[in-house]
Amino acid sequence: MPALPTRPALPGPLPTLPKFLPDLGLPGAVPSEAAAKAQPRNTRKPDYSGLSNIFSFADTRLETVPKGKLPYLEVLNVGAFRTYAQNASRCRAAQAAGQRTDARTCPAHVWQVPYSLESASVRAATDLRRAWQRLEDRYYWRAQVELNNPTLYLAQCLIDTSRGLKTTPPEVRVTVAASDVPQALRGRIPTSSTQNKLQLDDYWPWPQVPARDYCEGVQPTVLPGVPDMYLPGTCFYFVVKFCIEGQQWRRYALNPAAPAPISFNEAAANARVQRAVKAAHTTYFAQYQRDVLEALFNPKNTYFFALPWRSLVPGEGAVVAPVISYSTDVRPLRAVAETARTRLDGLLGLNAYAYYFQRAFRSPTLGAHLLPGSQDVQGSPPGVWAYEEFKRLLPPTNPRWSEDLGYATFFEAFNTTKTTFLPEPVSAKPLRQVVYFATGINVYGLNPVPVPQPMLLPRFAAGLPFAGLQTQFDWRSVAEGYQVPRVQGTPLFDYAPLIR
Repeated sequence: MPALPTRPALPGPLPTLPKFLPDLGLPGAVPSEAAAKAQPRNTRKPDYSGLSNIFSFADTRLETVPKGKLPYLEVLNVGAFRTYAQNASRCRAAQAAGQRTDARTCPAHVWQVPYSLESASVRAATDLRRAWQRLEDRYYWRAQVELNNPTLYLAQCLIDTSRGLKTTPPEVRVTVAASDVPQALRGRIPTSSTQNKLQLDDYWPWPQVPARDYCEGVQPTVLPGVPDMYLPGTCFYFVVKFCIEGQQWRRYALNPAAPAPISFNEAAANARVQRAVKAAHTTYFAQYQRDVLEALFNPKNTYFFALPWRSLVPGEGAVVAPVISYSTDVRPLRAVAETARTRLDGLLGLNAYAYYFQRAFRSPTLGAHLLPGSQDVQGSPPGVWAYEEFKRLLPPTNPRWSEDLGYATFFEAFNTTKTTFLPEPVSAKPLRQVVYFATGINVYGLNPVPVPQPMLLPRFAAGLPFAGLQTQFDWRSVAEGYQVPRVQGTPLFDYAPLIR
């Protein structure tokens, strides 16, 4: 578990939320009770009874947050909380007496999660991109060295010709998945897909990773390409051109100015590449997973506090970190207010600006654990649900505004099952073809001239196959009291002992 550093110095006091209310023909007051009860036309309020893990801001009224620690928020498991609430008196009595409590009747139900800096989450995301780039680049060059052994082994393994990986930091863009939007607001809240660009920034015809990354484990061969792998074709240029070549290989020969081989040992070539495929799915994939863990739990990434929930099995959890920035840009909030104004009906649309730009305060009626105007604990999230759902569009902001507006942004890393051919970009495939570097001979008069004749392997024409787990990432915003995307079950550890 990463150690918790002291709180970073802030660049001066954080500003309060500007009171910007455009002239919409409405008074600059908070929405009326009628607006709070209004519903989008032809819709019904979603059923929020199935919430499992929600977040809330820490209650600082009793000064429960020690000075000098990073700010944090709390994630509450609704099911465990209900179980604990039913046995609360017995649980508290056991705790007061210093006795061990039964996890079945007194389960842990709330976890403190420190905020990470947005810049630290970008660094983690960049390292996740670099981990995949390393796997992809070394996979291709392992295939090329295996296929063209000993020529490429001598040219690239004995002398390191790599240029170094170039990994551009990703842009922080909040993702709104269609599955997170309630049916009542489908088509009203703009959705987006994860854009993490898990691919090389640039595709070049030379290695970017060090030679040891793809040469280690290759057994150099002493057998020459001729006649073990192919017999070169020959073209004679006299009065007319006359070629001796294998017509069945012409379609896979990439150089039209050179003859195709008379014969080509395609089976042996496929077997060589298959050794690289095996290495990629065993040794390289294991090292990729290690690189992923180092990216997410890097002690040098000082202000990044990742918390793994449940597991990294696809669809069963994620590594999550709430993030804050020092941004004081009000334009994203104005954009969300305008989006809500134009896409919601009646009073909801008219009061959108007033709702988002009211001066929020930590009122008990807006607490995450109580529906305003009722005693239905955990039965429904706080606030006007239609407005709250639009907060998914908001980017990371400073901690003061985040709490005032009642939302948080989470960086999430999660595994998906990936089946594809590498490289994936169509524009990159011409530069990453799996080819055997054969040679043809052009005879001009009595002068034979060797001419390169790269041979494409039909089996790998679409690229190198990959089937396994790929760690993706994105940033997701959610309103206080609403379900945190991908957070399931309980976390693998708790930061609370380091915070309290």
